[in-house]
Amino acid sequence: MLQLKIITTRVCQDVEIQDGEQDYVTFKKGSLVFPCGRRYTALEVLEVQLPGKKAITAAAFWNGLRGQKLKKL
Repeated sequence: MLQLKIITTRVCQDVEIQDGEQDYVTFKKGSLVFPCGRRYTALEVLEVQLPGKKAITAAAFWNGLRGQKLKKL
């Protein structure tokens, strides 16, 4: 299990979550998108930090995943 410290976020109410995406973190427009219950509400994460590492942008983190999917718990 991967643990992230979330550094910078914003609430986005204009994003449409597609069927099947509600349990997964996606990447859109430079941020990680965490669906939050409603179909059009999500938390956009702009910066994250892995344990023992420095904070990085969501884009840098996503690039490091190399195609792996992230499932939210």
